[in-house]
Amino acid sequence: MMRSILFYTAMWVPIVLGSPIALIYIILVKLSLGKLLEGFIHLGSSSWAKMVLKTTGSKIKIEGLEKIPNKKGLCFVSNHQSAIDILIVLSVLPVTVGYIAKKQLLYYPFLNLWIVALRSVYIDRGNVKKALRSIEKGIEFIKKGNSMIIFPEGTRSKSDTMGIFKNGSLKLATKAEATIIPLSISGSWHAWEESLRINPADIKFTIHEAVPTKNISIEERKALGGRLSEIICSRLA
Repeated sequence: MMRSILFYTAMWVPIVLGSPIALIYIILVKLSLGKLLEGFIHLGSSSWAKMVLKTTGSKIKIEGLEKIPNKKGLCFVSNHQSAIDILIVLSVLPVTVGYIAKKQLLYYPFLNLWIVALRSVYIDRGNVKKALRSIEKGIEFIKKGNSMIIFPEGTRSKSDTMGIFKNGSLKLATKAEATIIPLSISGSWHAWEESLRINPADIKFTIHEAVPTKNISIEERKALGGRLSEIICSRLA
């Protein structure tokens, strides 16, 4: 119980107190002045994620950081075991990443500002037209040099078993002609989903070799989901 209290306190207090900074950054981005706080936003979100993860008592083994190319506009593709996967990604990756957030999070006070500040995209999966517009917005973000992450399963597996990748989930990457970096997250579901309270977990975070999507053939595009699924699943044991 105490660990869970520490976890939620460490998560929400900085989100609330730091919301004015997120708002200022969003305004600066609108004015094309976002670079003034870009480094601070990355450092702040990474430090926050590390602090919150520390309260879980979990140990994270990281492999393959050197495989991330030194370029902008990357698209990370990962399996999704737990709600804390976003924290793990923010704490480990050397670049700020936005993600596809369900529309319900738009109504979470303070958190919604940070989601926007990370250049994430809200999506209404129940409305095809709105969902397509959200994907187009994400594509533009990547083309402008921002990095994003996709969880093609569409929801948390809450186990070590990976779900089937959703059809069309990789359009964000292929239409932006982004370099894809596959990620494997193993063991994170033990930290919360297993017992619905915060517990220490042994987590393995693996970064795989980059997969370019520029100028790939139609056949390669059709096979991309299966290829990435195989790569990611290979390190979930």
